[in-house]
Order: sequence, then structure tokens, then C-alpha cells
Amino acid sequence: MVLTTDYKNEYVYTGLDDYEISFDYDKVSSLVVTWVSDEGVVSDPKTLDVDYSVVLVSNIVYCRVLTDYGVDGIISIERDTPLTQTWQGVDGTTPPPSGIMLALDRIVWQIQQLFGRLSGTLKIPANEDLDMTVPSVLLRANSFATYGPTGLPSAAAGIAGSPTTTWSADYLLSSTALEASSKLGIVNAEVVSEDTNLVANKSYLITTNSAVTLPSSPAVGDTLDIIADESAMIIQNDAEHSIVYKGKYSTTKGTSGKVELFAGDHVRMVYRGVGTSPNDSGVFLTVPAQTLAFSLAITGNGEYVALGLATSPYIKIMKRTGDTFVALSDPSSLPSQLPFEMDFTPDGKYLALGGNTGGLEVYKRSGDVFTRLSDPASPPTSTVASVKFSPDGKYLAMGEASSPWQRMYSRSGDTFTYIAWTGATSDVVGLDWSSDMTYIARSHWYSPYGSVIKRINEVFTSVINMSGLASVGKSTTVSPDGRYFFFGQNLTPWCQVYKRSGDTFSLLTNALALTARPDSVLFSKDNKYLFIQGSPSIKMFKRSGSSFELLASLPSLPANVNYMDMSDDSRYLVASNNSAWFAWKMGEEVDKQWIVTDYQTTDDVTGDLGKENAQYRFK
Repeated sequence: MVLTTDYKNEYVYTGLDDYEISFDYDKVSSLVVTWVSDEGVVSDPKTLDVDYSVVLVSNIVYCRVLTDYGVDGIISIERDTPLTQTWQGVDGTTPPPSGIMLALDRIVWQIQQLFGRLSGTLKIPANEDLDMTVPSVLLRANSFATYGPTGLPSAAAGIAGSPTTTWSADYLLSSTALEASSKLGIVNAEVVSEDTNLVANKSYLITTNSAVTLPSSPAVGDTLDIIADESAMIIQNDAEHSIVYKGKYSTTKGTSGKVELFAGDHVRMVYRGVGTSPNDSGVFLTVPAQTLAFSLAITGNGEYVALGLATSPYIKIMKRTGDTFVALSDPSSLPSQLPFEMDFTPDGKYLALGGNTGGLEVYKRSGDVFTRLSDPASPPTSTVASVKFSPDGKYLAMGEASSPWQRMYSRSGDTFTYIAWTGATSDVVGLDWSSDMTYIARSHWYSPYGSVIKRINEVFTSVINMSGLASVGKSTTVSPDGRYFFFGQNLTPWCQVYKRSGDTFSLLTNALALTARPDSVLFSKDNKYLFIQGSPSIKMFKRSGSSFELLASLPSLPANVNYMDMSDDSRYLVASNNSAWFAWKMGEEVDKQWIVTDYQTTDDVTGDLGKENAQYRFK
């Protein structure tokens, strides 16, 4: 690694976001996160796993803000390692290589911290090209294998046959696990090499293919830190237990529920106690009547629903409190036409409207007030048939009824910048992103009827056409785990399902039993349910592996439901049929929840640590 020359990062606060930690630290508990207001008032230190967490994304360490501070200011992240030196050794044996290396690293860190705190009284090297790169722990350990009879360190070269020194298992982790444990600041972890019952408030390193069982009687606030060096399984041990990730992915309630881990995976969780999770039932809610409701969208937290109307004022905003929806006052600046398609950013701050005759109009939300922004440059010039924000809210993809058929905009704050996007040859009538933003599914009016764009870095050009589609495309959705791609068609079999492995898409034959075209398809964010508009009602399927079981048709819905959207917690489904709108609340069951505050996984294609594509591992 490269040891940095600073011990502190400060950033202008931009909300619930990730802020890079560019300096080195020995453990997460040595970090101090504070808030400095514009008036210079410094907050008390923020609480780990409540106000913030430390995450690893694409091999970069970030401070992830979990609690919105609500006012402008500076977020400060500082390493507060005590200015004392510790030594980690074992009496009567050779000190572990990683212990020696950690001690040496701490010396360097303390010098860096002194340099910062003494404001330059220490001199920096005269040679500005001095290479500060330090070899990896594995390489450095080979130079500290043993000590000579006088007590001085000496290098012990390996010879053929038996090794000269045998280290305990906790220092024989794979390079992936070493890298993960180092970057995530996990120290003093207990090594697990067989099926084990876990104890709360401890860190574990799983070194074999084992099953570990959650504590039997956890207390609210108990924590667990687990990193896997081999494939492993976290097992629930209580009929009421479930494990919840990001408020939308969860295990099956009870002792059959489990989380799958692969080598290099890291899970950090806290016990919340009693909670509720969606189940297979549900009820319709009473909503304010709104005639001529056409398109619609719901915020990720399910608090706001935007309705596109066929006549002026063209938009109506509903706010949910509990299970009650009320209409808000109309925005001061109204849309100029029927919003044919619309979508919220995942944080619910921006609402994009695609017009019936073209155009792109964007509203920014502040509390209950929606303010129209200046129209972006290079808007669509024909009917907008699809609008979809990326999972990080930084890109907006749109499909339209004439060339160039599709448009892409990058968002920076309130500014939307047009990006040239090629590869479509006919109307793009449906769009959806995979959760890791690697793939964009497109449904087309003409051949090839369905295709997938693969994003390579910031380029959206690699096109994969779906084979087996033979009629007009109507809609598309991607399962949250990025494994299943759905394409609705105008003719039987009405909807085709493809399973992805890498860049290969395999058609699943007879996956769904439909009797009408699906104008809208939607996968719940918990990766469990598929909703398909199939006249005369919405059909709800439950996924089990590659199979989709028809549970029921939602009752009392009239025909021609053209639009659906769902909150991120998979609890509230909203739908419209060009004349009215409806809200359906999924049923709930009480459970005892472990909340995953961080899940970092090794990507199953590139091997890079940190890509959060772990949803399908919740069983």
C-alpha cells in the first residue's frame, strides 16, 4: 500500500452520500467523524453504524453517511490513533509477521499525525520523488521470519521439504481476505474453521467452508463483524429471526433463512430487535380520487407519489403518512403537457417528466415543495416512451419514438448534461437498470424487440440483442440481483424471461403463464416478487431460484393498467390505468431483525473487492 501524508479528510456536505477516506488507519474505531456548520460549530463525534458506516466500494474506502444532518456545512473524517506505540507478539514464539508490519505502519502513521499537528515543525524529505510505496504484508513478512540467538532479527530462507516456520491459521488468509480485513479495519478477529455458534459483539474470520449460526439470545444493539476466506453460510437460529439489508433485501423468516458468503465477503450487522417484513398477502388502501391519472412514480421511501394527468395541471403530488395519502398543493410552475413517463431519483429529490410530444422537464423536491428547474439542453423531440434514473441517481436514461430513439443525461446537482448514446434502431419503449449499473435493458417497438446495453466505465455502447423475441416490445424490468431480465411482448407468450451469467443471456422456456400483453412489468426491490400487468388485473408472482409461482391476481383492479411503481422497501405498490390510480400495501409479519449495515462482496466476474451485488445471497 501507499502510506498517505495526511490523517484527515474534509468535504462540503452534499447529503446522504459516500465520502472517500484517503488516509490509512489501523481500525474503524480510530476514526472520528464530526460535522462543522457554516458558523464553525463542531458537533460531537458521530456514531458508527448509526450516523455513518465505513464501506469499501470498487477498492476505495468511503465514509457513508446514514443520518442526514439537514443543514449546510463540512463533514470531517479524522484518524485519531493515540500517539503511543503498541506491540503485538506471542510469548515464547516468533511475533506474527502481520503484527510486526502493523506496528511499523503505526510508527509511520504517528509520524504523519505529528507532522500534521505540529504544523510543519518536522521537515519533509528534500527529494520530492521519494517513493513511499510499502510492499504488501505478504512480501514484507518474508523478511521477518525468525530471530537469531542474540535476539536480533534475521531472515529465514525457505528450503525444500518442510517449512522452517509454521504460522497459525489466522495469518494464512488469502490475499483477498487480507486486503479486505486491512481496508475494513478488522483486527483481533476470532478464526473460525468449522461450524460454529457465533457470540455477539465479536469479529470473525471464516477460513473454511463452514456454517456459522447467529447468537441465540441477542440484545438490541449487539453487533457482528464477519469476513470470509472461503465460501460460508450465516444461519438463523430462531423461528422469528430475519436478516435485512438496505431495508429491502431480507432472508426468509425462521431457521431456514440464511446469507451466503464467498471468499473476500465482509458483513457487518447490528441487532435491531422486533421489526416487520412483507409477506405474500396485501390490501388496497384508500387514496384521494384523481381522474385522468396516466403515468406515475413513487419515491424510494414511499413517501411521495407523482401522478401524470391527461389535462392541466398535468401533475398531482400525493404525500403518504402511515397508510394515508393526501394531495399537496400544485407546483408554482406546472408542466406544459401530459407527462407520458416519469421517474424519481432513488433519494426522491428529483422528478423527471418525459412529455407526450417530447421534451424533458425536471422538478427538485425540498420538503413538500416541488420546484421546476430550467429545462435541460437537447431534450427529446418526440413522444417519450420511457424514463429511468440510474440506481445512484447520477444518470437519466430516456427512450423516445423517433431517432436517435434514446437519450442519456448525466446529473451533477441540478444540472443535467446530454450524453450522446447510440445503438438503438427503433423506438425504445421500456428501460431498466441493473442494480450495479452495468446493464440497461431496453424494450423496442421493432426488431430486435429487446436488447441489453453493457456499460464499460462511462461508455454506454456495447449492445447485446435478445434472441427469441418475435413481436412488438412493450415493457422490461431487471431483477435487483441483476440475474433475470424480463421483456413484455405484444403477442404470445407475452413475456420472455432471460437468466444472465456474465454477458450470456439464456431464455427460460415457459417461465410465466400469461394470457394478455403486459404493458408494465415490475420486480420488487427485495428480489422476491414480480408484478405483471395482465388484463384484467395485476398478477403477482413469487420467485424461487429460476421459477416463478403465480400467487394471485390483485383484486378489484380494472383493465388496462399501464403504469406501476413500488417503494424500495417492497411494501407499497402504486398503479394507474389512464383514468384513476390505486395503492396496494403488501402484508406484514413480525420478526426479529439483524440489520446489515455493510455488505462488501467480491464481484463474481472481475474479482474486484467492493461491488455491492450481493442481493441474491439472501435466502
